[in-house]
Amino acid sequence: MKSIKKKLAILLCVCLVWQTSPISYAAMQVTTAVQTAGNQNPQTATSSDILDTEDSEDEEVDWTERDGELLDDRMTPSNASEANRVDLDVELYKEVWGTETLDQLAYLEVICFGDCTIKTKENVVIGNLTISGDLEIDAGSKEIIINQVKWLNGTVTMKGKVTLSGSVETIGQECEMIFESNCDVQIGESINLANITCKSSSKVNMEQAYIKNLDISGNVNMTGGTGSITIAQVNWASGNLELYGSVLFEGDVNVCEGGGHGEFILKDQCNVVINGDLNMLLSTEGQRVNLDSQKGSKLTVYGDMRGNKFGGGWAGYWYANIHMNGEITIWGNFFNDAKEVFMEEESAYVTIYGDYIQQMGPGWLSIMMGEDSLLTAGTLEVKGNYLYDSMGSSNFLQGTHTTI
Repeated sequence: MKSIKKKLAILLCVCLVWQTSPISYAAMQVTTAVQTAGNQNPQTATSSDILDTEDSEDEEVDWTERDGELLDDRMTPSNASEANRVDLDVELYKEVWGTETLDQLAYLEVICFGDCTIKTKENVVIGNLTISGDLEIDAGSKEIIINQVKWLNGTVTMKGKVTLSGSVETIGQECEMIFESNCDVQIGESINLANITCKSSSKVNMEQAYIKNLDISGNVNMTGGTGSITIAQVNWASGNLELYGSVLFEGDVNVCEGGGHGEFILKDQCNVVINGDLNMLLSTEGQRVNLDSQKGSKLTVYGDMRGNKFGGGWAGYWYANIHMNGEITIWGNFFNDAKEVFMEEESAYVTIYGDYIQQMGPGWLSIMMGEDSLLTAGTLEVKGNYLYDSMGSSNFLQGTHTTI
């Protein structure tokens, strides 16, 4: 038994050098431990066969008590209780056909065939997950941590808190990921996806990603890591898109083009680049569409930025609200046919290389009313032509704002 303990000690050093991922390490240790125990079925190997306790052979080993740091930090989610202990008597390998509820703490490998659903009643760690077909991962109120994913084909729907800590190999050409309501997904390494669909109350954190198509139909909180998130095309029906980190849009961004309500929110320290136009074009009565570029954010638009009102007659008008409180560079033109353009932060700086055009036009029931500018702080620098037409405004510049 002492030789077994020595082997495990050597394995520990090799694992820490070879890969620092906690879940990879945990899965590898479980594998080697089972093999070292002798020619036994991995499903029946016990902790007493693997660990040398230096106590009597009849004494039951409390792995959690003897090596609590290893289990708490390496094998379990951060919020797992002390009662959740590794038990090598249970299955380490799982084949899923249909709907399965994962009932143990850790699995070395899970393979999903066809249309499958994985659920859990406890916090679960999966070493390797292979997907062949459509898969729904439902963590409920718990957490599912997956170290490595081999994605052959199909659509994966996420519900609850799911962490993909290691590599995600998308072999299929049409791999799609759907984030359902109250979804919280962490993706630790680079991923390429044909399509992501974000529904209400979705939260996703991606270290680096390339997304061919992003569909938005609810509130989405998206964070980029040390790498950037690149989005080739976005289809935005409704809801808020809140961005952190570095995000690149390869084409136009049309906020709530489907006629719904929503905001484009750029948080502090985020860096967003749009290789096209940024449009906030209202199309239905009562529609609310806003741009909220917050203090500390950075936005670069290589096309035009446009906002427009919608309505008329007794119903009145609805307007796009544009808040420019970060650092914004527009290489094309800026146009808005309403007064709702705001600059409120002293540090805000907007540079427009084309023309700045803000024309109020007639208001409710075609009444001509002078509208004062809502640019009260920061600096607006216009390289092209400048036009502010509020049909009789007597006070254009307010506060500490400067227009160059």
